[in-house]
Amino acid sequence: MINHNAQTLAYVGDAVFELFVREHLVRQSLATPETLHDKAVEMTSAEGQAKILEGLMPHLTDDERDLVRRGRNAKLTRKSRAATRATYQRASGLEALFGYLYLTENLARLRELFNELIDENPA
Repeated sequence: MINHNAQTLAYVGDAVFELFVREHLVRQSLATPETLHDKAVEMTSAEGQAKILEGLMPHLTDDERDLVRRGRNAKLTRKSRAATRATYQRASGLEALFGYLYLTENLARLRELFNELIDENPA
């Protein structure tokens, strides 16, 4: 386990998740930048991430579930404008997991989980 706190993992994971989403949407050949943006917002919003996390939970290892829990339970330094606190915390759990996998260079597992969530939430 790396020594970054859950907030730092979520900070990195947010960027990683958004990049994966954007890459996926571009590969889907969605027609316009507006369509790309709308779909990306749907998936990367706190509500979207919380929903995605629910579908991913059965596919996570015990260690990954622990990382999600750490991310979800981390002290919030920001307040979401559009999501409830609980939703924002679940989204932070997903981001912490993605941040951890990225920082530990476990890109194969990161891609595997992202593909799993795409199978359950196609564009």
